[in-house]
Amino acid sequence: MQVPRQDFTETTSPVARLVSYRALLSLAAKMNLKAHHLDIETAFLNGTLDKEIYMKALDGFGTEKNDLWKLLKSLYGLKQASHVWNKLLDGTLKKLSFS
Repeated sequence: MQVPRQDFTETTSPVARLVSYRALLSLAAKMNLKAHHLDIETAFLNGTLDKEIYMKALDGFGTEKNDLWKLLKSLYGLKQASHVWNKLLDGTLKKLSFS
């Protein structure tokens, strides 16, 4: 039930370019440093939504055909999922004194 240009605000999150990764890895190799990578599985499922979003109940869940579910957490495929995850990660890193 989301309407483009009305409900899709704040749907982007920053993404590093491949050139940036290459530069960091080159610098780490030149300075003989170790580089670590972190992949957070199901990352988009950890963000708490700040707006009310409802979805239709899926077939086979024993609910009425027209039931709606209020989402409390983000889902993969949700337009705002990457933005919600980025806000959560950014806030957590700032609490840990990263800048």
